[in-house]
Amino acid sequence: MTLHDYPSYEGSYGGNQAWWGKDTVGHRYGCGVIAATDFLIYKGYIDKVKTKKAYIEQASMMWPVIKPNTGIFFRMPYVHKLVKFGIGVYSIRRMIQGIHKFFEIEGVDFSYKILKNTQKDSVIDFIKTSLSKGIPVQLLQYYEVGSQYNFHWVTVTAINEMTDGHTVLISTWGIKKEIQYFESLWTKKSLMDFKFCLSIDIKSV
Repeated sequence: MTLHDYPSYEGSYGGNQAWWGKDTVGHRYGCGVIAATDFLIYKGYIDKVKTKKAYIEQASMMWPVIKPNTGIFFRMPYVHKLVKFGIGVYSIRRMIQGIHKFFEIEGVDFSYKILKNTQKDSVIDFIKTSLSKGIPVQLLQYYEVGSQYNFHWVTVTAINEMTDGHTVLISTWGIKKEIQYFESLWTKKSLMDFKFCLSIDIKSV
């Protein structure tokens, strides 16, 4: 099950927070804004563009709507420079608030469903149901030992059944990546290993 015609910009697969520039706040904390922008473009509420520059201009307009936490500057002991720490779009609630703000301006009604990896409901069924309606699934992961997706938002665009599990395709950093044995990834393995799936269903315009 696959979302077709997922947005591409100069060969990318979705948006990329690195397009804001190295070591910018967008580069560091922009994954949630990218996930929101990709969703809104895919659903037709933001115009499709062709270039990375035009895309990042659109994402920049979404920044104050989604409002990532970019932290504060402070001086660390033994480090003679100011260091900034932030946590981006740190929760599902924060993302929903931003999407609600956008749709409120546009006069659009929507509903949403959330699935946590602490719930017994099937994540496979959740993803399949969402994709079958043409809805990208936004996935937020907190921390899992050894994972490349820690404290990061990605967008699930496809799911395929294997003989011993399921594979999902995601958009992250403007690249299409495959996560095999997704059920294993979804399983909670430690105290900080929280993952959340978000499906946003647009009711009417």
